[in-house]
Amino acid sequence: MRVDTRYGNKLISTAYNTKLIGTYANSTLSWATHIDPTIHKLGTAYYAVKSVKPFMSQKTLRMVNHAYFYPNVNQNNILAEHSI
Repeated sequence: MRVDTRYGNKLISTAYNTKLIGTYANSTLSWATHIDPTIHKLGTAYYAVKSVKPFMSQKTLRMVNHAYFYPNVNQNNILAEHSI
């Protein structure tokens, strides 16, 4: 269903995909638009941590883990907590 939205005399275009506060959303409100890029980011982070693991201490690896994984996983928990 197509709905024309106007503000004043100007037509506002429809956005089928958008990113808001780090979370992707689409016009069907499916999580797939958000999950696919997040999985890619987490896979890249996993590879980075795995590659440097033999050369770093546990403490340094923990910092790398928090720098790469935590922001991608935790952002939606923060949004969910504030939406209730």
